[in-house]
Amino acid sequence: MSARAKFLEVFSNASENISLPYSDRNYLFQEVGLLSDTDLAIWIESIDESAYPLEEWLESLVYFQKWLHENQKGKNFTDQIEYISCCIQGSTNTGRLLTLLDLLKSYLENYGVL
Repeated sequence: MSARAKFLEVFSNASENISLPYSDRNYLFQEVGLLSDTDLAIWIESIDESAYPLEEWLESLVYFQKWLHENQKGKNFTDQIEYISCCIQGSTNTGRLLTLLDLLKSYLENYGVL
């Protein structure tokens, strides 16, 4: 089984575990399907290196997409993943333990996006 196929299986199970609405799951499946193999590998590495499970990443990505839409900001899916990864890296210096969604919300409130 390819790395992409294995990840999609794990991804599917994770999205069901957090009971995302169909439209949100569909959005995530579409975006993950468009990731290049390189971008997917980078994201998998980011997930593995973080203290956050895939479910929290998915919830954060759905929230981020909605926030971007509401605030009329544009970032592609890869940029969203990178932003969340930066939030995680920046938080390692603070010693605070937040859910990934709360961490993302804090960064968006304090720093926004360009």
